[in-house]
Amino acid sequence: MSDHTNNASAAVAEPVESASSLGKLREARVEDYSQIAAVSLRNGLGFKSEEQWRHLWLESPVFKRVKDWPLGWVAVTPNDQIVGYMGNVITGFSFHGDELICGCPFGMAVDIPYRRLAGFMGRRFMSQKNAQIEILTSANSNSSPLAELLRSVRVPVGDWNHSVYWITNNRGFAACAFAMKKLPRVLSYPAALAMGIKDKFSADQFRAVSGRVALTECSTFDERFAAFWEDLKKAYPQRLLADRSREVLLWHFKYALQQDRVWILTAGSGATISAYAIFYRHDNPGIGLKRVRLIDFQTLDGDVQVLAPMLAWAHDRCKREGIYMLEAYGFRPEKEAVIESLHPHRRRLPAWFYFYYTRNKQLAPLLADPNVWDPCHFDGDSSL
Repeated sequence: MSDHTNNASAAVAEPVESASSLGKLREARVEDYSQIAAVSLRNGLGFKSEEQWRHLWLESPVFKRVKDWPLGWVAVTPNDQIVGYMGNVITGFSFHGDELICGCPFGMAVDIPYRRLAGFMGRRFMSQKNAQIEILTSANSNSSPLAELLRSVRVPVGDWNHSVYWITNNRGFAACAFAMKKLPRVLSYPAALAMGIKDKFSADQFRAVSGRVALTECSTFDERFAAFWEDLKKAYPQRLLADRSREVLLWHFKYALQQDRVWILTAGSGATISAYAIFYRHDNPGIGLKRVRLIDFQTLDGDVQVLAPMLAWAHDRCKREGIYMLEAYGFRPEKEAVIESLHPHRRRLPAWFYFYYTRNKQLAPLLADPNVWDPCHFDGDSSL
């Protein structure tokens, strides 16, 4: 997550008790759930059910293979009252035929009087011994400055500073935009009309590519995805690829599949997948925004043009289901070129979303090469 300096490393080496006169840090435990959830809720953040939270670690295929992996860290007062939390989700990456163990921060929340402990939790995360790489894929306006303060490295591929999207329900989207700006809702109606006129060209582009390739919608990740993952590693051994084995996909999307929040689309013939896309429901309840995001697209033969009809399929489904926007950003240049050909909108995000760090001196220069990366929202915790 961060590129250590000697001073930062020294800070990590301090005894837990000396982290702050306000409290101390310790590793999170499964039985801490109720207090951890309470911290999150006190700080205006949502939190997973206890079943889903336990699932992140106890049912993770990678967690089961790695010993001594901390669930995360909590900040506690002298009477062991939890006042801060940062989870530590474990994932895997494939690179040059080897597995790299990766740590991902999750659900950070700290009560206001104890906010200075956030930096100590970040340093504890970065110094964990079993992680060969750490990534942060769900930064925001609060955590992004902290990541950069700790000398994190921005992923060198993809524009993680802008949202790229298409409006699929003009009236609903306009109402959310006006609600976010605290403007009268009645003004959203003429705005929606203007959006419809502006988006006509994009709609024409979607119609032009729709149906170009035979696509199949899947209800789950079947046995074909196991073969696809093995073929993908062989096709791109020089790329850093998040583990997309069938067991990891089923773990990652277990509850999203149950709640019908993930759409799986494949191209190929017979029992063979040649490419797939995963779309994920990523609403913003605070402003009533209904949104679907492209979180992963992979193809075995390098033909990224199949992404266009896949986006057209998702665009049409969003319109039919009353979803307000379809979003797709943060990909390799060849994938972004296909996205841009469909004339999306673009808006600036409040922060850079994707950072990484490795202490491995042999790995660090390799990761500085943009060609190594194939980043997306499947990486890390942003779609868990």
